[in-house]
Amino acid sequence: MFSTLHTASAVETIDRIIGEVPPIEQERVRIRLADTLSCVMSQKLVPSLEGKLVLAREVLVMIPSVRAAIKNNNTGEIYQMMAESGELGMMTLEQDLKRLYMQKKISLENAMVTANNKRRFQQLLNMASSGD
Repeated sequence: MFSTLHTASAVETIDRIIGEVPPIEQERVRIRLADTLSCVMSQKLVPSLEGKLVLAREVLVMIPSVRAAIKNNNTGEIYQMMAESGELGMMTLEQDLKRLYMQKKISLENAMVTANNKRRFQQLLNMASSGD
């Protein structure tokens, strides 16, 4: 099944779904969500240097540690899991914005405006410029 929801990030999507039910039902929904989701993608359209729009995306793949974080109400841990799991197909929006900027597809200003976590985006740029 495929569904859409207007949220800014994959983690916000999970939190919003859980938050839509009464508190007494949230544990059941967390467990069901963790067991049934396979992937959460978040996307934003960013103005390109050519005057068109380019897709920036965030990808969360449901691996066991992500499922556990959802079940244990620790969704705050998921962003770091995405940032560290590129080999599994995951990426944060900030990582993809960095890629688009480094490929000279978008401006630094548009990347910064679009980033959900501006501090993290700046850290990624600093790591790139220092050779990491």
